[in-house]
Amino acid sequence: LQLRPGSDHAFFAHAVRELLRDGADWDYLARHASGVDELRDAVEPFDLATTARITDLDPTAISEFVEAVRRAGRITLMSGTGLTMSASPAVAEWLMRALEVVTGSSDREGGSFFSPGFFSQSDTKDWEPRVGLPGPGPRSRPELPSWMGMYSVAAFADEVERGFLRAMIIVGGNPSVAFPEHDRIVGALEALEVVAVADVVASDTTAYATHLLPCAGQLERGDLTMGSTSAVYGQYTPAVVPVGAERRTQWQLFADLARRLGHDVLPEGLSLESCRDEDLLAQVCAGARVPFAELAAHETGVLAQRGTYGWVTERVLPHGRWQVAPPALVEQLARLDVHTSTVYIPRRPRHRVNSTLRDLGGARDEDAVFLHRDDAAEIGAADGTLVRVASEHGSLVGPVRIEAGLRQGTVSIHHASGDVNVANLTSGAVNVDPVTGMVLQSGIPVTLSVVEHDDDAPDARVATTTEPLGRSRG
Repeated sequence: LQLRPGSDHAFFAHAVRELLRDGADWDYLARHASGVDELRDAVEPFDLATTARITDLDPTAISEFVEAVRRAGRITLMSGTGLTMSASPAVAEWLMRALEVVTGSSDREGGSFFSPGFFSQSDTKDWEPRVGLPGPGPRSRPELPSWMGMYSVAAFADEVERGFLRAMIIVGGNPSVAFPEHDRIVGALEALEVVAVADVVASDTTAYATHLLPCAGQLERGDLTMGSTSAVYGQYTPAVVPVGAERRTQWQLFADLARRLGHDVLPEGLSLESCRDEDLLAQVCAGARVPFAELAAHETGVLAQRGTYGWVTERVLPHGRWQVAPPALVEQLARLDVHTSTVYIPRRPRHRVNSTLRDLGGARDEDAVFLHRDDAAEIGAADGTLVRVASEHGSLVGPVRIEAGLRQGTVSIHHASGDVNVANLTSGAVNVDPVTGMVLQSGIPVTLSVVEHDDDAPDARVATTTEPLGRSRG
């Protein structure tokens, strides 16, 4: 269902509304939910006609989705960057989780699964109930929310310009093309006294580095599989190839740096000279479901269990209840608006991950402005025509690529690209979500125009150089 970008909250609010009328698991709600009445009031305005108008969907398709949920009973919902980069990402995510709770699907077999972790064994621990509220923002932007001690990148340039941030260690990131307001970010990186970049490949940001920390790649180090979705499992993989050139594992780099600063960050009994990957991985496995030696003996890993349900409800939730109507999100839902004009939406290319792997060449069409055929025709553009995409914050120029499956009224461009850089369309000063601190990167109103001259066109060639990477400090 191709919703109007930024209207996800209305779609899920309607589904919650209808399920509360017919299809809710009332036994589950009575035992494990708080704020059901407030939730019902919050979603009541989203009747079928209103939801169809906001989402620009066929009312029949919306009703078919609700009916499918009723038939299925229990469901699992997942979101991605399209939703989390849009306006009100927390509201949409909340309503998705509320839909799981309303159908009795949250933390129950047949519904959503919360992995307790192979290594952390969260299902065996006692949790202190707490209410998730944001902390204050950094000194330059105290109005921005912070979570778990982390600040939003929306404040990065402000912190540097005010002199509050003077050194930065960047691990596997590429802020010079990924952060909002590209020109300000580049200026901030150049103003920092220290920009230490730890990575496995050169990136756009290494050009601004004062110090480069070349890390071993994934095949050059021992590793543990840390994630799991529908099962609880662990796997150890030894290094496949020796570490090449002058690269070092990331833990070695930071342990060495810490020692030079007078700190010993390695576990007791381990020294930088003799410590191996496996020694640290054994420490990670100290609280795991099986000892490291047993895990290492299984080439294909260890499956501890296929699913553990109910532990979040029993151990984590205050009084075993989900809060289905958080006041801050209820308030935000009531005042949300959706742009009906042409908007930009992000996408990911098939052959690279965000900004990485662009240096491998391949399809340069990935750095293009993707349009519906009718939208291109409206401005007199065809496949390959250079167009300017402009928002209230800036603009970019790129070649048109017609895409039949794209929703009309949307402009889709790969994010984190150095050539056709959507960071020029975004801002860290406005359009920042008040709950998450997320910069708006999807559903941004834009205008389109054909570029008559190619003076502003991005160079389609991949830049190469034999000069040393990073900037000189004399």
